[in-house]
Amino acid sequence: YSIDDFVVFQADNHELTPEEIQSETLNRILKSDVVYVYNPEGYVGRTTCYEIGVLRTTTIPLIFLEKPKDLPIQVLSCEIMKPPKLIFSLLNDKRFCGGNERILIEKSKSKNDMRSKNIVICGSMAFYNEMLEIANYLKRNGVSVVIPKEESMEKETLSDEEFNDFKRKVSNQYLGKIRDSSTYAILVLNKEKKGISNYIGANTMVEIAMAFCWGRTIYLLDDYYAPLIDELIAWRAICLKRNLNVLIENYKNDKYALTNESSFASEIDGQIELGD
Repeated sequence: YSIDDFVVFQADNHELTPEEIQSETLNRILKSDVVYVYNPEGYVGRTTCYEIGVLRTTTIPLIFLEKPKDLPIQVLSCEIMKPPKLIFSLLNDKRFCGGNERILIEKSKSKNDMRSKNIVICGSMAFYNEMLEIANYLKRNGVSVVIPKEESMEKETLSDEEFNDFKRKVSNQYLGKIRDSSTYAILVLNKEKKGISNYIGANTMVEIAMAFCWGRTIYLLDDYYAPLIDELIAWRAICLKRNLNVLIENYKNDKYALTNESSFASEIDGQIELGD
């Protein structure tokens, strides 16, 4: 049935409003390894257009049943597959079968090209000086880095109300950087603070949750923060234990894979379609 042209499926929670159903659906989509758009005869509805727009800001591969009509985005031939061909392609992609990698859909031709990817550094502003040191080290090793704005001057010169307004705006902007398609991963500086090992504060946890929601890799400079260990393990956070070279190697390996393996997409596009 439908509510104001919003279709409610049998599998949906009928106790939720259309807005709540859409939000729940989008959250599931953003946690996916690959999204398949079922669009017979090329039709794409308004809600699906919205979901596609959100997905285009992420690195999640998007595959269509048929070439979409009236959709103002570029859709490559390798992104159009019948179900048998999609299954065959996924099962034969060793990177995807490993469970921790996404299939490659000609990344070199998309906005998600690793050549433009950044590492966003997160953590308590008490660690700001070390953020600068780590950022410089990563840059010297070929990693593009984004760090937060230093707040000490504003804290000294603004009233409490003005500073809270400033911090709210800065936090919102920084969360936007994590969501941005130019972001590859976040690096959390979770040093000891106030005698607490591997400390992660409330604001930093929000940034980690945002990274998880948008499919960004999560690196912890030290080890798991004990009060959040279940969530961090479930979200596949990687503990560096201060070995930044692990991050650098992963970054460069992924960059190589996403900018030099476009031939893989051609192989997918040229696969013989399986029979129904």
